[in-house]
Amino acid sequence: MNLRTHFHGDSTQHMDTRRLFRPGDFIAILLFLGLSVVATAFGLRQEAGRRAEVIVHGEVVMTLSLAEEGLYRVQGLRGESLLEVKDGHVRMTQSPCPHQFCVRQGEVHLRGEIIVCVPNSVAIRIRGGANGEGVDAVAG
Repeated sequence: MNLRTHFHGDSTQHMDTRRLFRPGDFIAILLFLGLSVVATAFGLRQEAGRRAEVIVHGEVVMTLSLAEEGLYRVQGLRGESLLEVKDGHVRMTQSPCPHQFCVRQGEVHLRGEIIVCVPNSVAIRIRGGANGEGVDAVAG
């Protein structure tokens, strides 16, 4: 059986590479690159937070000022977690969870950052801008 009989037309035909990109394709690529640059610029402008919300099983149980240093105990589903506020940062220093990912995450201080201990159902979320209450997010 001759393989050439299975192809329609001449097997030596090739694509016209001059038509690979059209003018509209270049506009779409430039628009995408421009939006990427803008999104990156806004993402790098995070503000330091003023407070940390401590959330247990989906409910805010306390709000800590990042300006006031201290150690705080929080009761989660598996036991007690220990939080530390120091130098405008907050971290989880102890947790009853087996893998200690929340403890190893270290300190957070930028608005929107979060530490989560899934087994103990405890989270710490940074809120509020450095220059006042401000708006953390807008939902539409």
